[in-house]
Amino acid sequence: MEEEFIKIPKWSLKLLKTEGYFERYHFHCKQLSTKGQLTYKEAYLRTEKELNQYFKLNKYENYENFRSAKSYYQSKKTDANGVLLSFI
Repeated sequence: MEEEFIKIPKWSLKLLKTEGYFERYHFHCKQLSTKGQLTYKEAYLRTEKELNQYFKLNKYENYENFRSAKSYYQSKKTDANGVLLSFI
């Protein structure tokens, strides 16, 4: 069996952790909004595509599951008054 090696960008390793995944999602949101093409679903699809491209993984089965996870993640990033503590 032959081993296959591929080069991956260092930033892509962050995709494997939830916080890094959402950082990349927000990167795509900002990138798309500056082009006047912002849709949150498109930012999600781009993030999933990168994760799959580099690691042959998908973090969320579909956009609805992603939205639920994002809501949960954001709730963990807010204080008792609902103020966002740190969300990129």
